[in-house]
Amino acid sequence: MADRATVPDVGDGPDNPIEVAQQTLLNALKEDAEHRASQAQQTAELELNVWLEKFVMNASMQMDNEAHPQGVIQELHTMLEEQVKSAGDIASSLNALLVSFNEEQARNAQARESLATDAVLKMIEVQRQEQERLLKQLASATYEENAYGL
Repeated sequence: MADRATVPDVGDGPDNPIEVAQQTLLNALKEDAEHRASQAQQTAELELNVWLEKFVMNASMQMDNEAHPQGVIQELHTMLEEQVKSAGDIASSLNALLVSFNEEQARNAQARESLATDAVLKMIEVQRQEQERLLKQLASATYEENAYGL
């Protein structure tokens, strides 16, 4: 039994090679699992970054190539339509103004002609009245000469 006391028991003590081997293996497995988890996370992040980069590139290319020119073209088209409409409105207004001006000019010409005709008629009437008065005076003077002079 003394032999037993001198021979250390394999299961006793912290320096047991089996426990040390098991602990080393367990630590290595934990480190491997952590390393795999870290690698899986890095791979997922890398794939996500690649996908996001492609998405951003495609989106920015679409916006640069399609959205802005189409938006600018649409704005220019709208502005052109508004200018055409505005020019049409201005042309209509100018046309109406010209028609009104011509009508007013025609009325003024007629009024001038009418005024000229009225003035001539009044002058003729005044001359007729003066001639009538002069004729009456002449007749009266002639009558008086004949009546008193004989």
